Amino acid sequence: MGDLLVIGDLMAHLGIVDSDGNEVGHIGVNKEISSQEGWPNALDGGGRPMRTPRLREDRLNSPQGLAADAEGNSYVAEWMIRGRMIKPERV
Repeated sequence: MGDLLVIGDLMAHLGIVDSDGNEVGHIGVNKEISSQEGWPNALDGGGRPMRTPRLREDRLNSPQGLAADAEGNSYVAEWMIRGRMIKPERV
């Protein structure tokens, strides 16, 4: 008991599942961004993809990679033009 797995979900959140594979929660939910035109990027005036100006520090855009260090800090890599690496605050 107490074993959880955090999964990077490109649909703008991290999913949390228990040891039985049941989804038990989410982190950084930002589903409204994944429905915007051009997501995970944005489109310029000519319809070409560009890095999105809609990024928020308190929300995820397109998390793909996760890592943790020896001190228990976590890091999230996001998939988009020029990427983004964030270190969520521990609570």
